[in-house]
Amino acid sequence: MKSLVVAVALLLILILTAYWWANAEPSRPSNVASDAVFLWKTISPLPGSPRGQWFHCWYDQAREANVCRLSTKDGEIVHEGTYSLFPDRTPVSEVELKIDAGQTTTSWVAIGEVFVPWYAYLTDGRVLIADEEFEKGAEAFAQHGI
Repeated sequence: MKSLVVAVALLLILILTAYWWANAEPSRPSNVASDAVFLWKTISPLPGSPRGQWFHCWYDQAREANVCRLSTKDGEIVHEGTYSLFPDRTPVSEVELKIDAGQTTTSWVAIGEVFVPWYAYLTDGRVLIADEEFEKGAEAFAQHGI
């Protein structure tokens, strides 16, 4: 009976550890900016490696635009594109580019063969929209407040 209790306890510890690991933010790769946020993908009912991608935005003076980069959890760049403030379609300063990871994970759009965040929510409540789909995104946001 004692060995059964120990076995059940060990199994429970193993399961809890697997769920903790699956929900722990992965280590930031060296090529991912220190202010990048980790955007969680859909949570699976089964434990596994963390699912999500790194997202980082900055103000590019040469382009006079906000550029956002999406990278895999291992740091491989998946997409890089410009985002503009809704509804003005203007960039925001580097100081204002503080991404709200929780809100940003809620809406994704296909650009080419890659799904990227359609909206980049800022911590001050404003929203950036991917320029490649700005018109559709602005319309959807205005109608539904997505």
